[in-house]
Amino acid sequence: MKNKILLSLIHAALGLIPLQTAYAQVTFSAKAHAAFPAKTASWKEFTTVIGTAKESSGKNITGFNAGISARIDLPKSLFLMPEVYFTQFKNEYAPISSSNNTSITIDYNRLDVPVLLGYRVLGKQAGVFFGPVASVDLAQTSSIKSFSEVKESKDVSWGFQIGAEARIKKIIIDARYESSFSKDQRKFIGTLTSAQIQYDYRPSIFLVGLGYEF
Repeated sequence: MKNKILLSLIHAALGLIPLQTAYAQVTFSAKAHAAFPAKTASWKEFTTVIGTAKESSGKNITGFNAGISARIDLPKSLFLMPEVYFTQFKNEYAPISSSNNTSITIDYNRLDVPVLLGYRVLGKQAGVFFGPVASVDLAQTSSIKSFSEVKESKDVSWGFQIGAEARIKKIIIDARYESSFSKDQRKFIGTLTSAQIQYDYRPSIFLVGLGYEF
C-alpha cells in the first residue's frame, strides 16, 4: 500500500512537467538542504501517578534532505516547481519514568513531494514560492529498550512550504520553512511500566541548501 502511494505521488509530480510546450521552459536541478527544527520538539509523558502528564523538550539533531527539482516557467513571472526529496533528521528524548538512562531517538525517514508555485523577481535571479508538500513515512515501527512504539500515524501526511531562492548562473541558494496542516502523532508504551509517551512526528523545520541546475 505504501509503495503504491509513493509511486502515485512521484507520478503526479512528474506529470506536471510537460515534455514540450510553446509557453513554458522546463529546467531540472539537483538540490540538498540542511534541516533545522524550527523549535524544540514537545514530548508528553503519562505516568501511573494519578494519571499525571508531564511535558518536556527533546534534543534536536540537525538532518538533511536531497533530491531532484523541476522548474516550469509560466507567463506573468510565475513558475511551477514540483520536487522529490528524501528527508532524514532526528530528535532524542530521555523518559522521566526510566531509571536506566534510556533515551528514545526518533528517526525521520520520509519521501517529500512538494509542488510549489513561485514568482520570479529580478528577472530569473531570484524568486519566492509557496505550496503543499506530501510526505510518505519510510520509517518502521521500532522497540527501544523498555519502550515499544505504537504507530498511529498515517502513511501520508500533508504540510506546506514557503521560501525563497537566489540563482547565480547554475548555482541555486535556497531557504524555506516547512510546517504541517495537522499533527502526526506517535506513541511509545513502556514494556516494564505503564508509562506512555506521545510525540508529534511532524514538527516544523527550516531548510537551507544549495542546488545545481543541469
